[in-house]
Amino acid sequence: MPKERLFNQLKSMLAHMGMHPDHLVPRHACLKNEIPVAGVAHQAGTCRFGQDPATSVLNVDCRAHELDNLYVVDTSFFPSIARSTRRSPRWRTRCAWATTSSSGLARRGLQRRPSVSPESGGGQRRRIVIVGGGFGGLAAARALRHTDVEVTLVDRMNHHLFQPLLYQVAMGGVSPGECAPSIRGSLRLSSNTTVVMAEITDVDVAGRQVILDRGERLDYDSLIVACGGETSYFGHDEWKEVSCELKTLADAVDMRNRIYGALEEAERATDPESRAEWLTFAVVGGGATGVELAGALAILTEHSLKGEFSRIGPGGAKVILLDAGDRVLPAFSESLSAKAATGLAELGVDVREGARATSVDARGVTYEANGAIERITSRTVIWAAGVRPAGLAQVLARATGASTDRAGRIEVNPDVTVPGHPEISVIGDVASLGGPDGKPLPGLATVAIQQARHVAKAIHHGQPGASTPFRYFDKGALAVIGRGKAICEIRGHKLSGRAAFATYLSVHLYYLGGSPGHRIKVLIDWTSARLGHPENKIVEGELSSVERVPPGVDAA
Repeated sequence: MPKERLFNQLKSMLAHMGMHPDHLVPRHACLKNEIPVAGVAHQAGTCRFGQDPATSVLNVDCRAHELDNLYVVDTSFFPSIARSTRRSPRWRTRCAWATTSSSGLARRGLQRRPSVSPESGGGQRRRIVIVGGGFGGLAAARALRHTDVEVTLVDRMNHHLFQPLLYQVAMGGVSPGECAPSIRGSLRLSSNTTVVMAEITDVDVAGRQVILDRGERLDYDSLIVACGGETSYFGHDEWKEVSCELKTLADAVDMRNRIYGALEEAERATDPESRAEWLTFAVVGGGATGVELAGALAILTEHSLKGEFSRIGPGGAKVILLDAGDRVLPAFSESLSAKAATGLAELGVDVREGARATSVDARGVTYEANGAIERITSRTVIWAAGVRPAGLAQVLARATGASTDRAGRIEVNPDVTVPGHPEISVIGDVASLGGPDGKPLPGLATVAIQQARHVAKAIHHGQPGASTPFRYFDKGALAVIGRGKAICEIRGHKLSGRAAFATYLSVHLYYLGGSPGHRIKVLIDWTSARLGHPENKIVEGELSSVERVPPGVDAA
């Protein structure tokens, strides 16, 4: 095909798009840096249009027969086209198919680009960096799906963790993958979002950059910090070496190994005292996690010890729940807390309220109750008593000069922005924000999701962050006890028993998400586990890996 003929075809296409053909520039002009252009993939026998978001240039890649030429069109005169994210219809040409798309043919990288304000007339899209792939981070990315911005979500893991099902992984009720869908899969419909598996080590507030663990820098026009929390031992981090915690997927798998390994050790024990140590499970913390773990443990040990072991049987295991407060589940009303304690007792759980742990070691836990010091001998101590913000909170606080509360959470403005930095929003477990009653909002998924949508709405309207106060809509609280029993409190309405359990199950399956059929599979496995027949009762590794001994201490 002659050059002139193809060139005329290109002019005709541009005219069809409403562009002036005089803006068509051959490739040699680009090579002389007269017009910037990024690398474009070639496709034989086609003309392909695509906007490069990094340069606001429409790339036209043409290769037909012996002709190999690249033309570019400067679209700065056509801002409506440069900012378009809608894929245009195709039309038939003599040069096979031609397609216009603003998704870009150039690969988006981590290179630095000059910051563009929302009010600028250029075609470059604003850059939004989201830290964390939890409930808040995913909600923010999804809410920005139809906004003309570039979203980059950074998380140390490649999976989202559905925390309400994590204890079921620890009990062997569901497999790890069922409560940890991939972040990329969860955002497969968000075409403007890039996922980066990395850890953010620092924040350059002045340069508006976040620094990754390998030294890369990501620019941002708006930063949303939703990095979640981690287990707090209230200044006794040495207890972490000898106890189990439940905050990550690895924690859940480790706890499963410890629980089923303890049963195997009890089966091999030759003396009653050693067997009793392995069959005693101490749970520290009377919040929702501690109550759910204690109830599930009671059901698991009762059914697992029935007909599956030769030397140990039902009634041989003990589950003890310690809580420093005067009642379990203090977030609920006193009447529902009492029902929860009664339900646990009916399952065989020994609930000890007003018991504050003072020491945890490889052979048990020491606690103080009513002025007396008591001791529980146990080889499996589960810590479910405290949560603190992830380490990035302290990094961000130092970088911005923001103050933190006693728990280490960043004290934010009513609109969840960091004081003095309207482009930085902090949501979820990392933020300290008072509710209508003056108390800090709880670390619930519903809080993080609503805050994420609040920030995303402002960004959608061209703001760097929210400028109006955040208003939390309390959707209530749920906690499961076991055997179809749960408690539920929704805006003053109280439910307990099977009705509350059905509500608990419905709400969590709704938020679970995942691939088609995922909810059905989880429901089947969950039902089996609640009946005392978990399908993932395995110990990964040898039995010697079960016993937790701090470094430098010989196993007894």
